[in-house]
Amino acid sequence: MNFTFEKGSLDFLKSINKKDLFMFFVFIVLLAALFREEIKEQLHLQQKDIFAEGIDDQLELEYELNDIVKTYGLDYINVNLFHNGTVSASGYHFKKMSCIAEGKQLNKLPRIHKLQNWVIAPFKEKIAETKRQGWVYIANLKKDKDPYFSQLIPKWGINSVFYVALFDDRKKDSKGRSHFVGYISFAWSKATNFKEKDLVNMEKEKERILEYIIK
Repeated sequence: MNFTFEKGSLDFLKSINKKDLFMFFVFIVLLAALFREEIKEQLHLQQKDIFAEGIDDQLELEYELNDIVKTYGLDYINVNLFHNGTVSASGYHFKKMSCIAEGKQLNKLPRIHKLQNWVIAPFKEKIAETKRQGWVYIANLKKDKDPYFSQLIPKWGINSVFYVALFDDRKKDSKGRSHFVGYISFAWSKATNFKEKDLVNMEKEKERILEYIIK
């Protein structure tokens, strides 16, 4: 192909004809055909690595959660993260949260698929308290003053919860506080009576969780 190009000029474009374009296209096709297997292998390896890494992280996180279940006699443990969720017709973002990982007793049915895109509003007081204090412990949900917790949650077979806040220390707000990204929910089917030292030990378990969600 013979292009004539002078500095500051686009005259070389006029010299490109259909034959030149065809030959360039044939060259690309031949090159792709020649290295077809290598290209396919590289794409396959990249996809496999991404998939495998995600599965490995999820399996390791679930292993940690199930170990915590055994240690504290939990029925369920969930890792919940906040997000904007859907957008209404007016453009308002409905603030929501979703469970990204779950641990449970072997005889319990998984609930993670039911814990997606939950509206935060019914939990906002408990969530605000969890953010402020770092955790919230409700020994007996049926005695809680909030009807959502005293009446609705027990219907799901949960009668005691311990919420532990998750913070991303890499991000700070205008007051220098770490970004509140979600919380861990420790849940029991029966009312509990843990001492503060037990709660402190449970709260420390968040370090096993953070390495999988704060990267």
